[in-house]
Amino acid sequence: MNRLDSTCVRIKSGMQINPRLLPWILMLMRGITLAVKFIFTLFIAKYISLDVLGIYGLVVAAGILSPAVLGVGIMHSLSRAAVKQPLAQTKKDLFQYMGYLSSLYLVIALSTVAYFVVKGDWLLATLILVVIFLEHINGECYQLMINLSRPFLADTMHFTRSASWILVYMVVAALIPSFRNIYALLIAWLIGGAICTLVYAIVISRLPNMDSKENESLWRWLKLNVKKSSWLYANGVATTGANYGDRYLIGALLNLELTGVYLFFWQIQSALSNLIYTGLIQIARPAFVKNFSQEKPDWMMVSHLIRNTAFMAIIFSLIALLGMAVVLPYLNMPLVSHYYSLFAFILVAFIFNVIAEAQVLVFYSKYKDHQVSFITFIVFACNFIGCLVTIPFFGLWGAAATGIFSALVRMGLQAYFISKYKAENLSGVRS
Repeated sequence: MNRLDSTCVRIKSGMQINPRLLPWILMLMRGITLAVKFIFTLFIAKYISLDVLGIYGLVVAAGILSPAVLGVGIMHSLSRAAVKQPLAQTKKDLFQYMGYLSSLYLVIALSTVAYFVVKGDWLLATLILVVIFLEHINGECYQLMINLSRPFLADTMHFTRSASWILVYMVVAALIPSFRNIYALLIAWLIGGAICTLVYAIVISRLPNMDSKENESLWRWLKLNVKKSSWLYANGVATTGANYGDRYLIGALLNLELTGVYLFFWQIQSALSNLIYTGLIQIARPAFVKNFSQEKPDWMMVSHLIRNTAFMAIIFSLIALLGMAVVLPYLNMPLVSHYYSLFAFILVAFIFNVIAEAQVLVFYSKYKDHQVSFITFIVFACNFIGCLVTIPFFGLWGAAATGIFSALVRMGLQAYFISKYKAENLSGVRS
């Protein structure tokens, strides 16, 4: 029996969720969140202004990028270690990490707010910075809760900070026009983030404390963990480049209108990826880490996850393709309708990429960060060079074909290394 199916997921005393239902519950919550965000985008554009929508979009992007850049990969390393190490050690490491983050953001805050006091709107700058800080903390705690086998808590908090405050704000702003401004929006966002942070703080405070009275200096701890997470950090940067580079090249080599067409289809496959990652891949992470810490890991777990991921991706792709065929005639978007066939190519790349994401759990669990980073850099190079060569001649079709090729390269290289690990393990050889 698969380890994910062997026990129920405990939500609180006396209440359990069967793991066969959990993926669907998590995907439902994530789907509602994505729908709420889409409606909110339309709400801001229609009832507030495009300027506010632009600021909102930039803050969202900053909230995503700040953990990847400022976190230097440390939380990925800490979360992975948390699967096996004592909870007291995890709590101690988390306090050190939060000390680093607080010091870093304090320096950024002092310099940023001081600049805007002189040059611009210091209140707006302060609100934006606090929101980004809360998004960073909550995003990192989300990863930790997943690895501590608390996916329901993690995704409930994700819904709180990503959708619930939006629903409340839209109702209030619809009834009271004076709330239709960037300040009220950011304050509502800040409240949602603060509630989420408070819940995480309560959960973490209940973890056991270390018996040792020794306190390691923050600087020494930071140097050690930056070194341990360097490959994870490099991989995160390369992944960001590989995932987002094509649309910048389309914008540079073609035009913004065609970039918009590509982004329209890409956003749909991104939402599908998000659903599958939430419902299948991320909740398997702690079980994979525990499995591959054993002398004789269960390799059936890998094939089981990949098979389920591929099946789900194919089903979602067929639904999306048919759904788009039905919806497009009513959207009055002739250029998008003209490129409908392109959506099928993008969905093929999506299927290969989510399978590759499932494969990555093997590398993550076996601490093979350098190898997955090596593969990611190759994929980034393939994607960049491929787009640079094909887009001028084949337009969006070149970008889509490059996406399929890059995904196949990624999946193929990872499959090769996984088969190598499996052969070494079965023959009793340590890699």
